[in-house]
Amino acid sequence: MRVLLFLCGTALCAGQIDKLAFMAGCWAGPGTYEMWMKPEAGSVMGMGRSVRNGKVVGTEYFSVSEQADGIVLNVQQRLAAKTTAFRVKEITATSVVFENPEHDFPQRVIYRLTGPDALLGRIEGLDKGKDRAIDYPMQRARCNND
Repeated sequence: MRVLLFLCGTALCAGQIDKLAFMAGCWAGPGTYEMWMKPEAGSVMGMGRSVRNGKVVGTEYFSVSEQADGIVLNVQQRLAAKTTAFRVKEITATSVVFENPEHDFPQRVIYRLTGPDALLGRIEGLDKGKDRAIDYPMQRARCNND
């Protein structure tokens, strides 16, 4: 019984993915634009792009899903590219830490609400044997669906 209670205190119990509602919407920062759907039916979808000098230099497609053994973020750099899975390590109503210690860089993907209209994306881990972190501060933006 103690084990069951412990598991329900982590991201392994159904409904924990609903805590990711803080990410829903459109977010923009220097050279970064991300769009996240609200959690529904045990999943969250998102996508992003990076722009430099007026040109798209990177795209990412995100899917977060509740699975039997926890919540998993799958990141795909380009459509039809291989996905990389990161499992939830911590989740609250205003932050989430995804982790994949076997990935080259990053090993952690973090999102944290830092204000009512401010979201910080962060990637971190070891890169060629050295600690490295990149912050992506973003503000709530208008979704360009028109």
